[in-house]
Amino acid sequence: MVNNSSKRTHLLRPLLFLLISIAFLNNAFSQNISKYYTSSTQANGTLYFIEPKEEFQNKQAKQGLVYDLTYLTSKDSISLKFTFTDKESRAIDSIRLQNDQNSITGSTKKLFIDLKRKTWQHRYAADFDFDNLAEFYQQAENPKIIVYYSGKSTTLSIKTRKWKKEAQVLSKIFNLIEQNK
Repeated sequence: MVNNSSKRTHLLRPLLFLLISIAFLNNAFSQNISKYYTSSTQANGTLYFIEPKEEFQNKQAKQGLVYDLTYLTSKDSISLKFTFTDKESRAIDSIRLQNDQNSITGSTKKLFIDLKRKTWQHRYAADFDFDNLAEFYQQAENPKIIVYYSGKSTTLSIKTRKWKKEAQVLSKIFNLIEQNK
């Protein structure tokens, strides 16, 4: 009498290993966007708060810019709040998001300015049209952020790898918002 259970076990192990590998790879390559935004229901729509972690920089001038986005579905505009770090105090007039395909400019509103050690932290807000900003994140080219102050400007950039990840995540979030309007 031949024991068929040992033959099945030898065939079952590779199959089980293959199934577990496929499940693991599928989870590894899919991106969970829920950790990049929060949403809450308000009386006049759904409020989305999006916080990208990447920083735009001008290494020569030792300047940096980190931003977050706030969007209420009952409005057409999205608020970009940013912290511009510099060794000097600046009165920021406007901000431009630019790539090879398009550019969008927003007037700024000062929220506060703070001094941490020898670095000035400028916190400002600018409003942009939701659709224009969503289109900006669909562009594959590296963007630049230009900050205008006192008749001067500074250009900040982001590394290609970081931008691709950030643009991909934000495009998915914008798509999610559109689907839930």
